[in-house]
Amino acid sequence: MKSVGVWCVLSVVGLATLVFNKEIPLPCDEFKDEQLLYEGLYCTVAGIRLDDFDSFDCNVYPYYRHLVKVVKFTESRTINIPYMIFHYFDGIREFDISFTDLESIRRGDFIKAENLMYLSASHNKMSELTSSLFLGAPNISVVDFSYNNIEKVSASAFASAILMSRLHLSHNLLRTLDKNTFATMIMLDELHLDFNQLEMIDVDLFAHNTLLARLSLNNNRLIRLECDSIKELKYLNKIDLSVNKLEEFNTTCISGIDLDLIIHDNQLQKLTLRNVASLHASHNQIRHVYIENGISNLKSLKLASNNLTNITGIFEHLNSLETLDLSYNYVGKLNISTFAKLTNLEHLNLGHTNLSNINFGTFFHQKELKSLDISYNNLNKMNFDVFLPYLKNLEQLVLDGNNLTEMEGLTNSMFPQLSVLSISNNNFNCTYLAKLLRTLKWDELGLSIDPELVHTNETHINGIACDHPTNDSIAYNRVHNDHYDHQYNVHKAIVAILQPSHSSNQNNNNKISYTNNDIPELHISHSDRERSLEAHLLTMKYLLVFICCVCLAFVITKFVTIFRAHRKLDFHVASCGNDVYLQDTDNKYGIYQSTATMNTIQTNVAY
Repeated sequence: MKSVGVWCVLSVVGLATLVFNKEIPLPCDEFKDEQLLYEGLYCTVAGIRLDDFDSFDCNVYPYYRHLVKVVKFTESRTINIPYMIFHYFDGIREFDISFTDLESIRRGDFIKAENLMYLSASHNKMSELTSSLFLGAPNISVVDFSYNNIEKVSASAFASAILMSRLHLSHNLLRTLDKNTFATMIMLDELHLDFNQLEMIDVDLFAHNTLLARLSLNNNRLIRLECDSIKELKYLNKIDLSVNKLEEFNTTCISGIDLDLIIHDNQLQKLTLRNVASLHASHNQIRHVYIENGISNLKSLKLASNNLTNITGIFEHLNSLETLDLSYNYVGKLNISTFAKLTNLEHLNLGHTNLSNINFGTFFHQKELKSLDISYNNLNKMNFDVFLPYLKNLEQLVLDGNNLTEMEGLTNSMFPQLSVLSISNNNFNCTYLAKLLRTLKWDELGLSIDPELVHTNETHINGIACDHPTNDSIAYNRVHNDHYDHQYNVHKAIVAILQPSHSSNQNNNNKISYTNNDIPELHISHSDRERSLEAHLLTMKYLLVFICCVCLAFVITKFVTIFRAHRKLDFHVASCGNDVYLQDTDNKYGIYQSTATMNTIQTNVAY
């Protein structure tokens, strides 16, 4: 019964395949009705989506397909490589099937691909690379399998790829690799295994790749890298081991001469250097650095964010060093002889190193220095005479985040090549800072500013924060520019009228800035000017309405008083004659005849 059920299922599947399977002629955008539209050698397959039972018919364009050298799939979906495509399009040199949801490469897919040299199958859904993938493609040179879900690679997957020089397996799910995976790839020059989950490297993994020049193993889970695994790589000039869990690495294992070693973001506690041209070892736990006497080719050394506390003697044999980064270490104090051997140094970063002072002669030997960063230290004062007459080539000077209140001797002539000066987040007084900056030529020197600062209520000069009391600012502006002083007081008065509750915090609400002109200017932004003008006009309107109301009330009161006085006088005069004039709304003239006679009046008088 069980066998009968299986037979029924297979029969149904076979019948469904026959019913639903269909072949779609491989469409090249460059061809139409078997005619070559362009003189190029391309076949672009665009906008095609194949279901699970569908396939391509590659027996098309019989007169022109042998001319095609490049086939590229774009905005399409196919879970497999078109069957026998290299049999019909036998001249293909470059094949790009990226972003197509490709699920696997079958053995034999590259039969008859004698001319194929470049294969790109990145950003797909492959989970495994089976054996003898490139059987029939002896000239394959560059392969890109990055951004897939590859968990397993057969030990003989690249057995036929003898001439392969570049292989990308980055951004996959690899945990281990067989020691024979790359054994036949004797011409391999560049290997990318970064962004995987590799925990160990077999000591013989690269034993046959003696021509390997670039190796990327960053962003894995490596705890240890044996010295013997890379000692035979005599042509290795770049190895990236960053973002792993390495606790130790000895560069004496490396046979190359000019190696670029990238090993930042690990757990190294000590480092021994030899045969290294560039070292990036920031973000470790390094306490000690050992440099052999014979090293003379090191040009870049980056040791930021480590646990270095004593750098005395480290640089004795580094006379070729051009870039040095010691930031975020507790260096504390510099000796005059610390950098004495670094005569070719061009870039020096001592930011966040707890420096408290810089002595005369510290940079005596750094005549080639172009950038100096001593930001975020404990410097209270800076006397620029300590740089004289050495740093004539200095182009960038960073002094941010110290406790500087004064800078003595800073002039353009001192640093003729200086183009960037960064002095934000210090304790400058605005009046002092303004006077200092007025001595510099703005067209030759650019200040590095904090763009967020100009949108806050902090006082600043051209984006450099400073402490500027209101009284000092008014006095300073009166001395240097009465116009800006008047504008500032008007603005202050309007703000006081509209926001009386903030009058006690006036020192924090006044925002003053200076432009890059020789004469500092009061900074009021375009929106602030509009708001100030509107507030001023509104105040004037209210004041005008109030004055009009007072005047109207006064006129009305005066009119009523005069009217009452005249009315009383007219009534008295009218009462003494024969007629009495009384106001009545119903009588136009208000005249009534008196009924009293002269005798009556005389009788009343006598009485």
